[in-house]
Amino acid sequence: MTVAQLGSEHKGYINWLMTHPGVYSTISDDGSPPAEEYEADLDSGFFLSTAPGNLFIFTPYCYRVYSMHSCILPEARGPGSVKAARECIKWMFEKGGAVKIVGVVCDSDPRAQKFALKIGFNQEGRYKKSFIRGGVLQDLIIYGQEAETCQQQR
Repeated sequence: MTVAQLGSEHKGYINWLMTHPGVYSTISDDGSPPAEEYEADLDSGFFLSTAPGNLFIFTPYCYRVYSMHSCILPEARGPGSVKAARECIKWMFEKGGAVKIVGVVCDSDPRAQKFALKIGFNQEGRYKKSFIRGGVLQDLIIYGQEAETCQQQR
């Protein structure tokens, strides 16, 4: 499986995938613009993909620690997306300079929680009542993975 780093020449595709109804509804909150007004900031980090229908975004959290965001079309979800995410995480540790990758998942999204565990993340904590979707204040569960853990999983 080959990891491709997407850039400005892929902006149309990145925006289309991120605003797809099956994706945007899972990554946006009540403060997000309408999908038709959203535009990805391609200077904000690494945009990686292994196949049409998946996109993994790694934005700097602090020095050499990145926050991971997954955008996967409904028809691309399943075992292939788990493998794709693992490959992109491996790429970040080997070529992106990351020493740790973190991510947050809404506590009302058990599918995303399972995905985080399947790709090798460990639950590390919780941000209490820090995400608003549908007018409801919800917790965010913090997940993380260090480079050493990723190497041990291979």
